[in-house]
Amino acid sequence: MFKKSKLTFAASLIVQSITFFVLYLVNVEKKKNLAKAFAAFAAIGGVSGAVFLPHPHKSTRMQSALRIL
Repeated sequence: MFKKSKLTFAASLIVQSITFFVLYLVNVEKKKNLAKAFAAFAAIGGVSGAVFLPHPHKSTRMQSALRIL
């Protein structure tokens, strides 16, 4: 079940990091102290979202077909 929900976790974390980045840009213009916190959360969310993205794996059929060739 966790394999199916990885994409959902990744998408929600990436959307969250984009939102925090937009909030960072808004607060930088106003020179507020929250801007650094929003930038940190955006970076952390982006990295963790990238970790949860599914990576393509070669199937065992493809590997066995390549061995034959």
